[in-house]
Amino acid sequence: MRKALALLRTGSKGPEVSYAKWMINLASRRRKHGFHWQNEFNAENQTFTGLFHKAVVAFQQAAGFKGGDVDGVIGDKTWGALGVQLAITYPIRLVPQPKRHTCFECCARMIQNGRPAKLGKTRLVAVERGSERVVEVRPDGSRVPTDRFAEPDILKLFAKGGLWMGEGLHAIDEHNLKLFARRNAWQWHWPPATFEQIAEWLAQAPVMAGGFLVNPGQEAYPGHAVAIGGIWTDWTAEGTLIKVFDPFPVGRGRIYATQPENFFAAGRQFQAEIFYVPADAGTKSHGSYQIWENNIPKY
Repeated sequence: MRKALALLRTGSKGPEVSYAKWMINLASRRRKHGFHWQNEFNAENQTFTGLFHKAVVAFQQAAGFKGGDVDGVIGDKTWGALGVQLAITYPIRLVPQPKRHTCFECCARMIQNGRPAKLGKTRLVAVERGSERVVEVRPDGSRVPTDRFAEPDILKLFAKGGLWMGEGLHAIDEHNLKLFARRNAWQWHWPPATFEQIAEWLAQAPVMAGGFLVNPGQEAYPGHAVAIGGIWTDWTAEGTLIKVFDPFPVGRGRIYATQPENFFAAGRQFQAEIFYVPADAGTKSHGSYQIWENNIPKY
């Protein structure tokens, strides 16, 4: 069975390396096992370098490893010494956006083993510039004012494509977001979401987060969605990262690690407005779960 935290060595690449660097930095700040490394590693760099290998060797020696265990390779024993308690990952296939405004569609496929989201009856809407009114966009391109609360059983889509989240950061269309969940028989959860809650959801299935990319000084924030396919934690907020499958950039996508309570997506601060958990995704059996029981406090 594939382990939830991979064996890492010089030359390894990926978000797991980001978490390893994150935890080595944290061990140094905490002086764990008396370990201290002068300079912190850039956790956004997903490559296991020769210099990082030296830091891992130094940590293993500080943690009391002997003989062949002092090898600069991060496996179960080193993860345990770093204090990791739980790791959950899913073998999600990254689905990049084919064009802008298709992030929700791509994320739905990622958390449902390739199955598309169910939309049912839909209507295209937009915000009319200057008046801030919500308008329906007809097939001929004409725009007709519409009551944003009308037709509660019709799912609203953004005129350029993608799920309609509302007029903006401070005007979320909660009904439409919940309707999207009901159409797909998903659970939905409002923020804030602690790392403990995200871990609980990931114990069931991969998770989708929908929200806005926050640009300082900009009034209109673009909506975005990402899939969360893993979590690694020592059961503290500072020792937790989540594994994100981001359909952006267009045509490429990206997989990376970020803090659940200081969330970055598409390279910008991300303010999550809703979390979706697909109750019938059929992916639970495909997830990898790992627990370091010796690190769990006994009460």
